[in-house]
Amino acid sequence: MLRMHQRAPLMRFATLLLALLLGVGLAAAETSASDLPLLPEPTEIVQPRYPKEAQERELEGWVGLAVTIGEGGVVTDVRVLIENPAGYRFGEVAAASVRQWKNANTPPGTYRLRVNFKL
Repeated sequence: MLRMHQRAPLMRFATLLLALLLGVGLAAAETSASDLPLLPEPTEIVQPRYPKEAQERELEGWVGLAVTIGEGGVVTDVRVLIENPAGYRFGEVAAASVRQWKNANTPPGTYRLRVNFKL
């Protein structure tokens, strides 16, 4: 069994390694999201319903999404990248709405989109 003074260097190493790995992962995710082009104006929009929990608390928020458009302007994938504030279903509601959008004039690809929720 390791004594306390023997564990300290291992704990420092493990902490440093974890911080390095998380930092690299977060930086890579942020870079890839910001490198996505903005989604052009859709040809048909379905407005998201305001999350009940947020409305009851009179909270406004926003969501950052990655939206993949396929052939014919059909939305094939929506990923929530960030939601603020978290825990009030802003991301879930925004993604469900955007899945119904039509993007007839948009070339296939993955785009970024910000959905704002205002009372």
